[in-house]
Amino acid sequence: MLRDEDAVFAKRVAEQGGSVVWREWEGMPHVFAFMLEKHEASRLFLEEFGRFCRGVVGAEQGEGEGKGGDGEGVQSSAILYKAKTLEPITSPVSEITELSDEQVERFMREGRQRIEGRGDGSTEARPML
Repeated sequence: MLRDEDAVFAKRVAEQGGSVVWREWEGMPHVFAFMLEKHEASRLFLEEFGRFCRGVVGAEQGEGEGKGGDGEGVQSSAILYKAKTLEPITSPVSEITELSDEQVERFMREGRQRIEGRGDGSTEARPML
């Protein structure tokens, strides 16, 4: 449910010079690596996550010893892993979503109007369940 929201945020961070490591696993549920432990995608996810963590703390690839924690090992990247083949599709972070800031603002405005149109006069968020 949050994929588009996260993609817009990641794209904005990258546009402002921040480092973004985007990994998308096509067709997988949230926290799939912990529910589908024996699935090949889970193994690949955990390898990616470990590589990210070592990069953040400045550890050498495969060594596990820190180099001072400056995070210099983390570079922006975006990869979509295809559902059936786990083929990695690399793209610039700027292309992980086609949503523009203008579209996001329009969707937010339309959503607020729908909430206000409920007739109870409340614009407060309500639980989904």
